[in-house]
Amino acid sequence: NPKVKMAAAEQPFDLAGHHFAAGAFIIAGANRAALESQIRDYGLLAWATDTTPSVPTHDLDVPRIGYVHSWSSTQDEGWVRMVLDKLKVPYVYFGDNQLRQGKLRAKYDVIIYPNGPVTVDGGEIPADGTPLPYKKTDLTPNIGTAPDSTDDRRGSLGRDGLKALEAFVQEGGVLIAEGTAATLFPEYRLVPGVTIEQPSGLYAPGSVLKALLGDKTSPILYGYDQNTIGVMYKGGPVLALGGGGGGFGGGRGGTLPAGVGGGNLQPMAAPPR
Repeated sequence: NPKVKMAAAEQPFDLAGHHFAAGAFIIAGANRAALESQIRDYGLLAWATDTTPSVPTHDLDVPRIGYVHSWSSTQDEGWVRMVLDKLKVPYVYFGDNQLRQGKLRAKYDVIIYPNGPVTVDGGEIPADGTPLPYKKTDLTPNIGTAPDSTDDRRGSLGRDGLKALEAFVQEGGVLIAEGTAATLFPEYRLVPGVTIEQPSGLYAPGSVLKALLGDKTSPILYGYDQNTIGVMYKGGPVLALGGGGGGFGGGRGGTLPAGVGGGNLQPMAAPPR
């Protein structure tokens, strides 16, 4: 509920005979009657107390979410969008070529970039050429109706779009990438300590692999009470920690500033402390 001020506990704590994990919601001055239906509908547990928990917290807000799609394939991103729509998560849906416009942090706190075609080198817009619209017309009555249309779909991501994404993360934005899109920053060495692994002899499409949760204090893992989680492996990419990093496209500037990229950043795109 965007009208209810909430905070998240950054550490586990005990209160009134109950144990609470990191990430527990703390609602000061809560109106139980107003929250009762949501507590019930979402299967939550809530306790009232007249004592403020003595634990570090940070405020929770409703993030402004940007949702990127390509103009050539919507198969994979459509599945993710279906889940957001089902959960009624608000977002702004736009084509990957619009990332070139920059100033993303002024519009969004979180950008979701699902799996799909991504073009960086060779993805620039030709200086001469006619626009390629994706709009409903008499000849194309079944496209460009919903959820998006454009007067010009040329260009894909391109280097300008990649630079805009880099600036978005540097300025405190959260980028959630999947599949091919997840290889962008490691491939162009924009993520210190993360590289693309090329495991030899690995062929296990459709397998459920056990992933170890190395840092359970991370906000990403709030709510998980286990030490492992099952992950479906389709065929890549595989990312490795401990590799080199820094420098846009291999030394053309644009390295992350000190303190950014070290992991365990505050959620909701809040700047790291």
